[in-house]
Amino acid sequence: MFKRIREAKEDNGWKVRITLTDWGRVSEGHAILVHPDGEVVASPVPSEPSCIKPFGNLMKENMHDIWGRYEYVDNHLKKYLEETLFVC
Repeated sequence: MFKRIREAKEDNGWKVRITLTDWGRVSEGHAILVHPDGEVVASPVPSEPSCIKPFGNLMKENMHDIWGRYEYVDNHLKKYLEETLFVC
């Protein structure tokens, strides 16, 4: 699928960056989500009943402190190193 999308992008001259996540390679805490009330959660976390794990609130503390206790840093960074997603 990624190859077909990349070819369509090239054929059509699309300039946008397209990313596809390889969910087979995603580990817990792949994403950090911020809810409208400031709650910061790790996602997905299949071991949690809601598949998310709250770990801070930006309305009550700074991001440096929140990031300091984020237990999934390595898993989260893998997407930026393009180990768990494809980019074209």
